[in-house]
Amino acid sequence: MGQAVTPPWLLDEVQHVIIAAVDREAEEVCRRLERIGVEGGAPAMFSACVAWAKAAAVLSGMDEAVSSGRADGVAMRPINGQQIDESSPATFAARFFVAVTNNDIDMAHDLFAASTADVEYHQMCVVEVVKMVGDFGRIKQEQVAAERRTERRRRQGRNRPPKRRGRR
Repeated sequence: MGQAVTPPWLLDEVQHVIIAAVDREAEEVCRRLERIGVEGGAPAMFSACVAWAKAAAVLSGMDEAVSSGRADGVAMRPINGQQIDESSPATFAARFFVAVTNNDIDMAHDLFAASTADVEYHQMCVVEVVKMVGDFGRIKQEQVAAERRTERRRRQGRNRPPKRRGRR
């Protein structure tokens, strides 16, 4: 059996959603999510969510850590002993991200399918996946900008860190 080919319109929408999410353009994200849902249904939305989770993994560097063997896999753990809210759309997004990053597409599909039982909850889960890629994208932009500033200072012979402003 051959692998399914992703339609070009979906590839375009996935890319535009990432850009809009990084730029915090909520209306544009919603418009494009609606198009994916209407034109492609659940299969297209699942494919898009996988692509966004993979993009988040690339932007965070987690994909490289897993594929290079530096990490056995990505795991989700409570922070400071806090309980994980299993019903939270943010928890869904984190679990989905972990499954995709660990190349466990069956688990990602099971999570996605389970979220569809309640339409409103499912929509919130998809939005959380998009928010995650937007957050990782903005973090990556900030890292690249900081690296460029450091390189510019180095070339200008100013290796000193910038002066801090404000009170100490």
